[in-house]
Amino acid sequence: MKMIGVYTKNFSLYHDIIDAINDRGLEFVVLPKPDRVPSRVGVVITSSLEKGNIACKHVVAADNFRTVNNALDKALQILRGKERYKEIIIGVDPGEYPGVALLGDGEVIQTWCVSSPSAAVTLVEQIVHGYDADKKIIR
Repeated sequence: MKMIGVYTKNFSLYHDIIDAINDRGLEFVVLPKPDRVPSRVGVVITSSLEKGNIACKHVVAADNFRTVNNALDKALQILRGKERYKEIIIGVDPGEYPGVALLGDGEVIQTWCVSSPSAAVTLVEQIVHGYDADKKIIR
C-alpha cells in the first residue's frame, strides 16, 4: 500500500498532522516541496491554502475537517481505494469503558476504547458526521 505524504508551511497544522499519524503508528513522508511527490505517496495531507500547489492526484486539506484525525481517516480511506464507502457499521461494546469499532464495507477501519458511555456517544456522533457512506449502521 502507498503511504501518506505531508506538506504544509502551517507550523501548528503540521504538528497536529504529525502527532495524529504518529499516534496511529503509520508510515509517512514529509515533502520538502509541493511539486515533487514521490511515487510511493498515494495521498498528501496539507492545508486548504496549499492544496492547489500539490502535485498529487489525491490531496486532503486537513483544515477542512472537524479534526485532524478526521482528515487522516479520509486519507486512509483514499489509500484503501475508497472514495466513498457503501456502508459503514459502528459497533459499540457497552460497559464502564465502552469499546467502539468502525467497519467500512466489511473491513475494520479503526477501534477505540473510551472513558465513559457519554464519550462513546460523542465518538459515535463524530463518526456519523465524519464519514461519507451510502448507509450508516450503529449496533
